[in-house]
Amino acid sequence: MTLVVDASVWMSVFWPDDPRHAISRAWIERQVGAEEQLLIPALALPEVAGPIRRRTGAHYLAQQAVNAMLDLPGVTIIPITEELGKLSGELAGMLCLRGADAVYAALAFMQSIPLVSWDQEHIERCPGHVATRTPD
Repeated sequence: MTLVVDASVWMSVFWPDDPRHAISRAWIERQVGAEEQLLIPALALPEVAGPIRRRTGAHYLAQQAVNAMLDLPGVTIIPITEELGKLSGELAGMLCLRGADAVYAALAFMQSIPLVSWDQEHIERCPGHVATRTPD
């Protein structure tokens, strides 16, 4: 199965103090073990690195998280093309999503695959347009 994975899941994987850390980490490990394809827009990399740097003050931890994402088998970085950008704008307006959240939803919509997220706005606002689920 191919899935789009939101930054909220990745952040909980790399942030041990997150209450969902164990669940997210185990879920990612299961996906990698099952050789699932995990798509993330290029936007996910700064969305993970920035908060880690702000929370820890450590640049190297932010870079380690990004490198870990890039090194995982089955993870594919999808560029934000004009087509993805336009659809993101449409979904942001239609579903009242924040800009970055709309990019993940648009990628899932374009690929006709589920979006895996802890973001409550994804869970509440996307059904009917994009299949959403949490990692648990």
